[in-house]
Amino acid sequence: MKNGYSIIVNNLRKSFGNEEVLKDVSFKVKYGEIIGILGLSGAGKTTLLRCLIGLETPDSGEIIIDNKKIVFDKNKSNNKNQIRKKIGMVFQQFNLIPRTTVLTNVLIGRLPHINERGIIYRIGTYFGYFPQKDVEIAKNCIYKVGLGDKINSKVSKLSGGQQQRVGIARALAMEPIVLLADEPVSNLDPKTSEEILGLFKLISKNDNISIIISLHQLEYAKKYCDKILGLSNGKVVYYGSPKNLDEGIIKKIYSKK
Repeated sequence: MKNGYSIIVNNLRKSFGNEEVLKDVSFKVKYGEIIGILGLSGAGKTTLLRCLIGLETPDSGEIIIDNKKIVFDKNKSNNKNQIRKKIGMVFQQFNLIPRTTVLTNVLIGRLPHINERGIIYRIGTYFGYFPQKDVEIAKNCIYKVGLGDKINSKVSKLSGGQQQRVGIARALAMEPIVLLADEPVSNLDPKTSEEILGLFKLISKNDNISIIISLHQLEYAKKYCDKILGLSNGKVVYYGSPKNLDEGIIKKIYSKK
């Protein structure tokens, strides 16, 4: 089991046009920790997650994943794709292929590992062939999220909560050290939301995976997260234990100024 920090973010900045969305954002995440990101819509939560996984390129600052700094400079050897394999993403809208099976959707999480083995393996996946080793890893992830009886079911036949579990299994199939989740329970009912957040908690502790999760619900963040990252207008206004959240800090996090 690894100790230390899975992610270190230093002085991250990101603008879109004249609007600065992230302003000197810094924080560290230990292996196996769950970090809840809180803030108003437009506070920078989604942009931060997109920078961490490489879907957006920061204007400045640094991101260190598993002791390796992500290189964004076009004039230098870019290691972004190699490091991204260490990070899984769970989306609000699930981003699944409804007409295919649970197993096929989860196997998509194995593609970064399969593709790097060479062109023959890459071509094989186009025709639906996946090496047995990768199939076994995918099945194990499906069982881990409690869908062992749905392996060959079409995703379109599943409930919203079950589809989100497929999304989590797909992210786990990458064998990440970090899971990012962008408002993963906003489309789910309260009971299912609690089940999904409980699953995240179980994964973080059992597999020593860091989880960074964007949430709208303050009570969920207090109950399931080890630390809270409060963003307001692109700045970190709080980073610490949920136990230390008081009315003053909450007001800062949800301030429109």
